[in-house]
Amino acid sequence: MKRVFESHIHFPIDMYEAEFTKKIDAETLRLIDHLVENLVKANVVKASLLGGRGKVNEMVKEAMKRYPELFIGLAYIDIDKDNPQILNYYKDCGFKGIKIICPNSNYDEEKYYPFYELAEKLNMVVLFHTGVIGNAVDYLVDSPFDKRLIEPSREFESKIKRFNSSSRFMLPIYLDNIALKFPELKIIGAHLGYGMYDISCAIARFRRNVFFDLSGGDVIRRHITERRLIGKEISSYKLLYASDGLPERVYDDVKIWEEELSRYGLCDNEIDNIMYLNAARIYGVEELEG
Repeated sequence: MKRVFESHIHFPIDMYEAEFTKKIDAETLRLIDHLVENLVKANVVKASLLGGRGKVNEMVKEAMKRYPELFIGLAYIDIDKDNPQILNYYKDCGFKGIKIICPNSNYDEEKYYPFYELAEKLNMVVLFHTGVIGNAVDYLVDSPFDKRLIEPSREFESKIKRFNSSSRFMLPIYLDNIALKFPELKIIGAHLGYGMYDISCAIARFRRNVFFDLSGGDVIRRHITERRLIGKEISSYKLLYASDGLPERVYDDVKIWEEELSRYGLCDNEIDNIMYLNAARIYGVEELEG
């Protein structure tokens, strides 16, 4: 396996249950060590570890403390409830960026500008969820009339409802406005704007500071490879490998992506851009070209 920069993996606690997590304990440390074991197995040399509600940002801080050579921390920020000055705290704690998801308004609303302005000033990366939010049930393969699936679907819907958000607030087009207003802000859109690839690719093509990650598993991988987006619509310089998956699945995900990108016809340098180098340059692990 080639060197890998995992640019989007969550601390292994359910995002929608994280707010109820109140303490760091022996189980937290076990989860960290288990995650590291699986990342090392996949030849991940750097990983952007995402925080969450409750104590999860502090858990990421603990992971960075235990494995400083591996983890780069991204603190979860609630841009509808947090004060922008909290970014100073996370910067002082060693976090290199922030993760934003489920806002109550469009990402590019002016009320959110203080977060982006300060992140730009602090040289902190901002990772945005972009595209349609999934569900606990996949109605491409499952029947909406199956009574057994109603309850798990309703349970997920009730969790999302607590955020007072929807996919319409997280369209990739909003990153275009943010990029123009804050040209030195390093912006990553997750999932290549799932369902809105043409817009995502167009923005990445003409906005120097906007990149997209490949997280999303088999669905997004199939869309990218079958449509042959890389090279035709989006450069290998603009994509970052990311699994957004469970620790146990990272090895297989890395292996499949490497095989797919090679079969796709990309050269070793292009594959290295996606799997490691682009993210390493964004986060200052590697020098820029020239």
